[in-house]
Amino acid sequence: MKSINKLFVLLSAVFAMAGFSSCSEEVDYTPAEPVDPSCPAVRFAAANESFFEIDPASPQFTVTLERNATDAATYSLAVTRNDENAFVVPANVTFEAGQKEATVVVGLAANAPTATDLTVSFGIDESYVNPYINGLPDYTGTVNIVKWNTVGVGQWLDGFWWGFWDEVTIQYRDDIPSLWRINNPYVDELGGGGTYEKYLYFTLNEDGTVTWDKWFYINTMYDEGLEIKAYLPSALSASLASTDATSYAEYDEDGNMLYWQINPYWYVDGMGGWGAKYPCYLAFPGVDLATEWEW
Repeated sequence: MKSINKLFVLLSAVFAMAGFSSCSEEVDYTPAEPVDPSCPAVRFAAANESFFEIDPASPQFTVTLERNATDAATYSLAVTRNDENAFVVPANVTFEAGQKEATVVVGLAANAPTATDLTVSFGIDESYVNPYINGLPDYTGTVNIVKWNTVGVGQWLDGFWWGFWDEVTIQYRDDIPSLWRINNPYVDELGGGGTYEKYLYFTLNEDGTVTWDKWFYINTMYDEGLEIKAYLPSALSASLASTDATSYAEYDEDGNMLYWQINPYWYVDGMGGWGAKYPCYLAFPGVDLATEWEW
C-alpha cells in the first residue's frame, strides 16, 4: 500500500510540474499597430449594390462611401480591375465639412460592350482606412448594359396565395425580344419573409407559350426555412412537361396582346405542393382584368 501511495504522489508531482510548465510558457505575441487618431476611417457603404443592369441611355451608376471624420477633405481612389476598359472611375471622392457620406458616379465608356457582364474594382488608399471598424475598403461591381423597351403599365393578378392585383410595368429586352420582365409585385408590404427579386422574368415563345427559368419566388414563407416556389412544371418534373402549355399569351382578333396566363406548379421543396391549379394573370395596357373579372 505504501508503494502505491508513493507512486501516486510521484505521478501527481510530475503532472503538476507539467501543468505548471505549460502554463508558464511564453507566448509570442505582437500587439496590433495602433490607428492614427487622425485617420478618417473612409469606407464603402455595405448597402451598395454589386450588380446593375445599365440602360445605354443612362450609362452610369452611383457608389456611396462613408467616413468618421468631419473636415472637408478629398480622398484618392485606385482602380484595380476594369474589364474592357469599360468603366470611367473618378480619381477621388470629396466630402464637404461635416459630411459623413459622399457618392461617386461611375460611368461607362461609349465603346463598352453590351449584353456582357463587366466588372470593376476600386479601393481607398490604405492611409484613409481604419481596419478595426466595420467597413469595406474596396468595392467590386458588375454591370450589364441592356436596353429594355417599355410596353406600358399593366396588371398582375395573383390567383394563388394572396389573391390580389397590382399595377406593374411591362418591358421586353431590345436585343432579345422574346425576354420580358415586370417589376415584382410581391413586395415586403404584402407578405415578405422570403426571397425578393426586383423583377420577374418570362420568355414568350414562338408557339405562344410563356415560360420562365425553373421557378420564381413570391416572397412568401410556408414555414420557417421553407419557401414557396412558382415552378415551371417541367423544371419540377419531366412528367409535368405538358403542363407548361397552360401558361400562354392570349391575343385579340387583330393579334394584339390581351393577357398572359401564368400557371406555375406551386411547391415547397422537401414537402410538396398545391399543383398547377391556381394561375396568375398579366393583363397588358388597356385591358382591365381586375374590373372585368371582379377580382
